[in-house]
Amino acid sequence: MNEYLVIRVPKGIASQEFRDYPSRSHGDVRELTLPWDGEAVERLRVLRQRLGATDIQLAYYSWSRKVEFAAGDLDVHRFFLWRPRACIEPPGHTCGTTFDDSNACARCGSGRARVGPLILKSAPKRSQMAKTLVYDELIVSEQFALRLSSLGLKGFSLSEVVFRSRSSRISTWYSLDVETEPLRIGVGTEFGDDPIRRRLGFGACRECRRLRGLNLISSVRVAPPAALLGDVWLSDAYEGLREGELYPSRLICVSRHFVDAAVKEGEPLASFEPVHIAEGNRTNA
Repeated sequence: MNEYLVIRVPKGIASQEFRDYPSRSHGDVRELTLPWDGEAVERLRVLRQRLGATDIQLAYYSWSRKVEFAAGDLDVHRFFLWRPRACIEPPGHTCGTTFDDSNACARCGSGRARVGPLILKSAPKRSQMAKTLVYDELIVSEQFALRLSSLGLKGFSLSEVVFRSRSSRISTWYSLDVETEPLRIGVGTEFGDDPIRRRLGFGACRECRRLRGLNLISSVRVAPPAALLGDVWLSDAYEGLREGELYPSRLICVSRHFVDAAVKEGEPLASFEPVHIAEGNRTNA
């Protein structure tokens, strides 16, 4: 398994500092693909320090993780992190979806529970599955829902999405409501601001301790579960922030069977990343 940092930098910095690495041009921005733990990433850290924190965007604009793994890796892992490629907005709470906030953290908003149907304004046009801006708010098409049911996959229920739109062109979609016990995030999983500054725990909520940081900045390790009942899980930990339309989200983990079903419906294999089992029963709580 190979891990990469996909990062978008000004064209000038790309040509001066990273000309030997694969890149794609987007106007004045160059998208670089760098080994996750390598000399180039360290060079970015030094460059950021040289430019200063106030000029951070002179070094890079945005980043994402990319993981490449062989087909054989599918056979040796029980769980896979799922980052759905399609994203729709706005999220449910701005469209009339109601939530029970009795268990929610007053500071960061994590822990709220949806009450009633998921209400949205739109559905994806080219994908069979999607997330909203709140990442653990998942919807699947009727076609994919039928495939999941025919395969006998478990650990979730499907409830029809209500759309606040007069368009008759929106087909039937379902909310994928996870019912399994949460997976406990294990030691070695890192949350923070980004992989360059690496301020671990940046954005964590000290009040509820459920929100571990702004972003996941490492591979995922989970504590060994008591039982493997189901094919979809949410983590006990949250990432993100409470700001505007955004709420913290839990990580989505799925089984190999779910991965196979999703890929057959057009979800790129790159949307999934193997999850590791942490040693013992230790967690990052």
